[in-house]
Amino acid sequence: MIFILLRHGHKSMDPPENPNLSAKGHEQARQLLKMVQDNALPAPTVCLYSDKIRTKETLSDLIENFKPKHEIKNELNLREMNESAQQFRARVQKLVNLYTYQASQPENKNQVVYACTHYDWVEEAMTVIDSDKNLTSFEFAGWSPAQFIQFQIGEDGLWMFKSRGAANG
Repeated sequence: MIFILLRHGHKSMDPPENPNLSAKGHEQARQLLKMVQDNALPAPTVCLYSDKIRTKETLSDLIENFKPKHEIKNELNLREMNESAQQFRARVQKLVNLYTYQASQPENKNQVVYACTHYDWVEEAMTVIDSDKNLTSFEFAGWSPAQFIQFQIGEDGLWMFKSRGAANG
């Protein structure tokens, strides 16, 4: 299974509680599609996103062009105000564990999952993913809008680093 963890594209400021992508963010979404069309990234079979508009908008061109299964995954939501650090980590770990397990199932061998989420979620995921790389190192610090990391999840549960990049619009 290939798993691409992606921070949403550049957001506008309106409405403040759930903004859309900015013009730059929409360009980043188009660039992400171009990267797939140019075979720099694999085509999605599944697209997951948080409940915020900007995460689905980041994947919308991929969804429209490749017609993958797609859904809101509440596990990908921002950390809530009333959520403790331990609760947030457990939520992130739950999604990581789910896809680690799914990767071990033969029927999911060829799945390509795009998961679009938020800066806080990506930072936390870097601390819980069992990878062949030290994801808490400086190399993986700082996530700009539309930045991604691609993993190949082995049947043994190890998330093997494949590439890192950004859809720069």
